Amino acid sequence: EQFKLSSAKAALYLGIFAWAVGAISIFFPHLSEIIDFVTGQIMMPIGALLVAVFAGWIAPKHIMRTQLNVLADAQFTIWHTIIRLAAPIAIFAILIFGLLDHVH
Repeated sequence: EQFKLSSAKAALYLGIFAWAVGAISIFFPHLSEIIDFVTGQIMMPIGALLVAVFAGWIAPKHIMRTQLNVLADAQFTIWHTIIRLAAPIAIFAILIFGLLDHVH
């Protein structure tokens, strides 16, 4: 919508971009390794960390409770505690250990 493109044109442009990156990676094998590292070891943990922080600290608790209405109150309390405390720490550790593993 921002670029005033139809869905078909947007899909076509993204498909061409993905194909170009794939074609270029054939000639530069290290490019696919870099893309894999950046997406798998950096972008995914950062995205997960942002989701955990949003769900645990930014989104109002009553809205999260409404969305997770299938959970009993005790289960929701456990989930909310994990998403606020344990998940960000664990995800941050995964990010750091993934970066350290790449360095060594």
